[in-house]
Amino acid sequence: MLSCPECQKEIKLPEKCKKGDIFECENCGAELEIISVDPQKVEIILEEK
Repeated sequence: MLSCPECQKEIKLPEKCKKGDIFECENCGAELEIISVDPQKVEIILEEK
């Protein structure tokens, strides 16, 4: 199971995704970058202030 690092809810990677792709958590809206597809791992993208 893969979970959002921001809200901890279960997420699914988009179909045909690859390392470096960016997508949004459907639960909290956090922008996530795919770090690895196998095993599945994502990292939150922090906004620069």
